[in-house]
Amino acid sequence: MKMNMEKEHASAGVSYSRWKPVGVAALFFCAAVMFGACSEDEDEGNGDGSSSATEVRIGSGNANMPSAGTIISQYGGTTSNTDIIKIVDSNVNSCYQVSRSSFYVIYAADKNVAVNYYTLRVGNGPSDEDPRSWTLSGSNDNVSWTQLDSQNGQTFESRYKQNEYLFANETEYRYYRLEVTGNAGAPSTQIAEWTMGWKEVSLTPDEPHSAVLDETNDNMPTGGTLTAQYSDYQEGESVGNVADGDANTAFSTSHTEFYLLWEGTESVVANYYSLTSANVAPDNAPSAWILYGSNDNAEWTQLDSQSGVNFNGRLEEKPYLLENETAYKYYKLEIKANGGGTLTQIGEWTLQDSFNIDDLMAFADGWSTSSETPMGSHFNGRHVTTDEDRAWLLDPNNEPDVKLYNQDWELKEFPVTLYPFGDPLPADVNQHAIGNCCALAIFGSMAYIYPDFIRSLITDNGDNTYTVDMFDPQGNPVQVRVSNKFFADSGGNMPCCTGKDGKATWSTVLEKAMMKWQRLYKVNENVNGIGSEHVAPLFTGDGDSFAFAPGKLGTSDLTRAVQVSLAQGKIMVGGFNRADIYAPDGSGSTVTGHAWTLMWTANSSAQFAMRNPWGFCSNADGKLDGVLNVFNGEMIPTIDLRIINPGKAAEYGNGQFKPYIPPTFAPQPMRVAEHLLRSGQ
Repeated sequence: MKMNMEKEHASAGVSYSRWKPVGVAALFFCAAVMFGACSEDEDEGNGDGSSSATEVRIGSGNANMPSAGTIISQYGGTTSNTDIIKIVDSNVNSCYQVSRSSFYVIYAADKNVAVNYYTLRVGNGPSDEDPRSWTLSGSNDNVSWTQLDSQNGQTFESRYKQNEYLFANETEYRYYRLEVTGNAGAPSTQIAEWTMGWKEVSLTPDEPHSAVLDETNDNMPTGGTLTAQYSDYQEGESVGNVADGDANTAFSTSHTEFYLLWEGTESVVANYYSLTSANVAPDNAPSAWILYGSNDNAEWTQLDSQSGVNFNGRLEEKPYLLENETAYKYYKLEIKANGGGTLTQIGEWTLQDSFNIDDLMAFADGWSTSSETPMGSHFNGRHVTTDEDRAWLLDPNNEPDVKLYNQDWELKEFPVTLYPFGDPLPADVNQHAIGNCCALAIFGSMAYIYPDFIRSLITDNGDNTYTVDMFDPQGNPVQVRVSNKFFADSGGNMPCCTGKDGKATWSTVLEKAMMKWQRLYKVNENVNGIGSEHVAPLFTGDGDSFAFAPGKLGTSDLTRAVQVSLAQGKIMVGGFNRADIYAPDGSGSTVTGHAWTLMWTANSSAQFAMRNPWGFCSNADGKLDGVLNVFNGEMIPTIDLRIINPGKAAEYGNGQFKPYIPPTFAPQPMRVAEHLLRSGQ
């Protein structure tokens, strides 16, 4: 049911020419100084109570009108102190006063201008001299006039009060005429100030409004139309701002539930979108939403859903990847909640059909590409495999040299449960006393992204031996067979990589195969301190990689690098160059000189996650299996990344789009050697 909003808002000193309200602030308010009514005691005028001046020039810097021009009054003021200049002098303590109850005043601009609002302010004179009824009209020849607004029975609730009036108009006029047709009953009428201008506001707040984007826009994959469900935006915060490439210009609405609808000029496969918070209070940012796709704007397919999202700062971008292979013409973002603010404001919404980091490669370094071998430059000029080598690698009696790792360790038989949780998981990778965190972070990455690849690498021979598929330094396939004999310390515990219960798993088998491989090829003396880009190709056959050093990328770019790489199936590890930076969710703190596995985060307020091969994080209870959530702030600039091609592993998946959820496991003592805790290896 429609309401008479004009009457409702009159008491607030803001009136509208349409029934629907727009919440806007009054402009040009000057503090009232109570000096009394308009002065009439200095000039006697023409002897008949009026002044002869009926025109006055105003410059381009005047605060009342949108451009330079001339103010023309039908009648002069009652004195020179109440002449026509007073209506545009930005001084609430002066006024234009005319000995009439009906008259007109014309603003003749020096150029055509469009206006959609005006204000009238009364002074401190008698209230019965206030204007009550009037019309505002526009013209380009000062002859033919178009009525723009009409008001009747208006009141001003107090002295010095300013009323504002909005109206629909997009036409530029040279002349604007304010024609007063009645006042509150006095023989004279006074107006302290008249202003006009343009505001980007809507007169239909409950109806949708749209913005057209051309194909050159950077936010959306094509040209098209962006529509918001409601038009109750604040001044200058319409829907076009959400796709203008500038997060400092925001879209706003008073609703916490609404939609943004994108209609492209053609159907596209979108596989990425992002939202950026506005440069306002974070609680105005959206916190829950659903993204849909459609080709008829009627039947919708859900593509993504987020809830409990916390934008920790202003102008913070959160990117999201989509597992979507269907081209849609319509994409609808349904906002379900915000952070508790009275408004919902969004700085930017992007939707893209290609998600890459091509623009970031100028900041990359540490390339390992080789023209000599697909294994990477570290393997250039290495030993070439012979038939005798292949036979040696396949003999399970040929063991790694335990003395290269510790003089007091020995090889002992241990039972092996390859997959304790049913599938290969990062939880099966737990470091103890060997300084090969980079290798174990690679194992965690392969298990996270390519669990079926892990299964393909290992053959259980049924005789307590295991055959592992690997590659030699030239990138040729070789097989390495290992027994169930693993390193044991003086207490009978395995110092090598184990599962949560301290027993051998697939990761223990791969670690031993890598040690045996190193003993033959001598690419590294042993696996202590081995680089991540030197481990992955042993199993994938591809050593092409690059790195981003700490501080090279900002928060959004580093987050994008991680998410793109995960989506593309890259094997990825990272580290921190500062210790004891605490995650605000209590998931742990950073450790330096240590390699971590990169992952999606299950915490929607975080940027991504990193798993510690120790199987736990410092300052955390260990239940999260070493998963540290990385947040915007001081953590991001300390991170370095190593991104490695997946090689053969890519045959077993297209990438990872979901966070790692650790399995439930019984509490176990985390046996990490003291020297590794100190060094962070």
